[in-house]
Amino acid sequence: AAFIHFPAHPEYVICFAWVLALDTISAIPFAQLRIDNRPLRYGFIKLINVLVNVSCSVWFLLIQPYLENGIWFHKLSSNSIFYVFISNLVASAVSLILVVYMVRRLRREKPFSDSTEEISENCRNKKFDLDDF
Repeated sequence: AAFIHFPAHPEYVICFAWVLALDTISAIPFAQLRIDNRPLRYGFIKLINVLVNVSCSVWFLLIQPYLENGIWFHKLSSNSIFYVFISNLVASAVSLILVVYMVRRLRREKPFSDSTEEISENCRNKKFDLDDF
């Protein structure tokens, strides 16, 4: 925490690490959705991520303080930024759960090996030259 000039808040670093870990783990299943040509499912999960993130931020920064104090738009405390990090963490966890669920469902519909063989077959049949890049 001292490295990023927040020595009093090591929980920020822990939250960053969890968000990074969850996003990294979900990168492979997201790539699988793109390989399987499922842009609507990919886009749906990304949209859900944004909606969960915004909803949690609104809850933590506006609604929850109002329920505690009875005042809208009161001055936020210095720890309020942590709620934004928690919102990001919740959104990343929801995205990971959804993408793993979608990819597992796709594997039941179409085995992973078929899509891999199809991709390698397409690569073997395509002739590459410098104009493709």
